[in-house]
Amino acid sequence: MSLKELQGLLFVAGIFLIAFSVTMLVPAIIDYRTGGQDASTFLIIALLTCFCGGLSVIANDHKEFTLNRKQTFMLTGISWVLLSLFGSLPFMLSNEIHLSFTDSIFETVSGITTTGSTILSGLDNMGKGLLLWRAILQWIGGVGIIVMAVAILPFLKVGGMQLFQTESSDRSDKVAPKAHQIATRLSLAYVMMTIL
Repeated sequence: MSLKELQGLLFVAGIFLIAFSVTMLVPAIIDYRTGGQDASTFLIIALLTCFCGGLSVIANDHKEFTLNRKQTFMLTGISWVLLSLFGSLPFMLSNEIHLSFTDSIFETVSGITTTGSTILSGLDNMGKGLLLWRAILQWIGGVGIIVMAVAILPFLKVGGMQLFQTESSDRSDKVAPKAHQIATRLSLAYVMMTIL
């Protein structure tokens, strides 16, 4: 893989981190409003995640590129690893619970993959911010990071159908003319069910 190709992948991964950091603001606000102990922790981690994503975008500013199958597999892997690492920070640095690095990663990956497994006990007594963060991780996993990516990548002038296929076992022709339409319809349905 050339340096130019790697820069393109890191540019897109930076965009994902910036979007991911925005989701951390919701538990920060909820924790602040409910008098929880982790509002500042969520805010600091959101800023750190946004900063790292912004650095990746600025350092790898890439005007246009296309993704081949190998690059889409790499982007999928890079995205999962980065989101799992940054998503585990609220569990590791929480003032309320003190999880090890391994337990924090397990809890985050469990949420993003929607397995439902947890190592936490006493969830009823846990702060609202951390509970909401667990729910957000599962929501992101449910809607699918890849479906969200397929919705974002066309704005970056990157083809997203290959990325959709790396997450899907279906290797047949396209279901709809554009991957963007598929992602939009699935995301809209998921958001509507969430609101309900």
